[in-house]
Amino acid sequence: MRVQVPPSAQNIFVTRTDLMNKLLLLLFTTLTFSNSYNDASIAFESKEYKLALDAINEIIQNDKGNHKTFYLASKIYYAVGDLDNANSNIIRAIESKNDSEEYRDYQKKLENLKTNLKSAQKTFDNGYVDDALLEYSSLINNFPDSPIPLYSMGQVYLKSNNYKMAVQNFNKALDMNPYEKEKYNKSISSISQRIAKSGDGKFRVKEYEEALQLYLEAVSYNPSFVAVLYRITNVYQQMRDYDNAKIYADKTLFYDPVHYKAMKTLGDLYYKLGDLSNSIASYNESISTNPQYYKAYYSLSKVLNEQGKTSDAILNLDTALSINPKYDKAYILLGVIYSDNSKYEEAIYNFNRAIDINGKNYKLYWRLAETYNRSEQYSQAKDAAKKSLKIKRNYAGAFFELGYSELYMCNKVAAIDAFDKAKKDKTYRKSSKHYLDNIDQLFAQQCK
Repeated sequence: MRVQVPPSAQNIFVTRTDLMNKLLLLLFTTLTFSNSYNDASIAFESKEYKLALDAINEIIQNDKGNHKTFYLASKIYYAVGDLDNANSNIIRAIESKNDSEEYRDYQKKLENLKTNLKSAQKTFDNGYVDDALLEYSSLINNFPDSPIPLYSMGQVYLKSNNYKMAVQNFNKALDMNPYEKEKYNKSISSISQRIAKSGDGKFRVKEYEEALQLYLEAVSYNPSFVAVLYRITNVYQQMRDYDNAKIYADKTLFYDPVHYKAMKTLGDLYYKLGDLSNSIASYNESISTNPQYYKAYYSLSKVLNEQGKTSDAILNLDTALSINPKYDKAYILLGVIYSDNSKYEEAIYNFNRAIDINGKNYKLYWRLAETYNRSEQYSQAKDAAKKSLKIKRNYAGAFFELGYSELYMCNKVAAIDAFDKAKKDKTYRKSSKHYLDNIDQLFAQQCK
């Protein structure tokens, strides 16, 4: 038999159930709020400002905030340099709890900082740099827990080109406020870029010592500035300080392990230091990283040619030219390799291809003249030597090849004149003197 519950008893039962549910919900909400608030507070004390903001804003967005929440939110925003949000939250805290002297004092502190920051900025905008620095210095002393005066002072130093002091202030602000790491590092990076740009100007006019000092200053502010680390590598290379160049090539690759140009440069340095094995390994690493980097194929081919691996050298040069058909250096090296192996037709073809690309290279015509002489095409050698001298009037190499071609074309006087001019250069002095000393005998043999 089923017992019937009277309606009045049913109502009492429902009412008690609802009340229990509400109490449980309230308890859960209270516990959740407490946990979130504690999380925000702990994160704030640990300078984990992003976590602190996320936690406190979650409470506020869920309409669970009270005067303590708003006060904590205000302090967090103050710590990260957001005075507007700091002020709006302290106002909400005051509105949630009237007659709080602590909150009103805090609001006055925010207003005072904001007013004085505007005053210092106005002073600077009016051109009174020293006065502005004094105002910011006073603000730093009066508000030692705010990163804003430090950052603002850094900006004044930056605009006054006092990079050292600017970086000092940015770094102090960063230590105080890791939340704005990206902004502060961007400012420091802009300083490094400015200094590096000045270094580029010095490098272009071959003032390498001055360029080096500027580049080193740039990376002292931004140690991971890969582009400048690589430039330092090139400066040291130009100064023939290959050991230091290698150090900075390694640093470049430390911060950028796929920097294929640095890999290639490292190969060049190993080559100059006489370490051919590591040189080849570096070139191959560069090629592996960027198979389209034609300059690495060219550099590799030079080493392979020195090792007597002619076929491999030619193969790499052909690959370089398949990537960049206008890379004149590859044609020149091909010409040299073919000429050294008595393949004069192929050599002449490649030298002429290089001339088509860069017809103002006097050494190209000299190379061509030398190859024509080797292949006993003396008239063509003479023309090539004269073209070289037209570009560089006193080039001894061209005079020597001209003398050789004139001798074998039986132009004795012209040959003597050319060899006389060639011997003024120590590189051709001995060989030119040999021909001059034996000119009569040689002429008699060749011009019967």
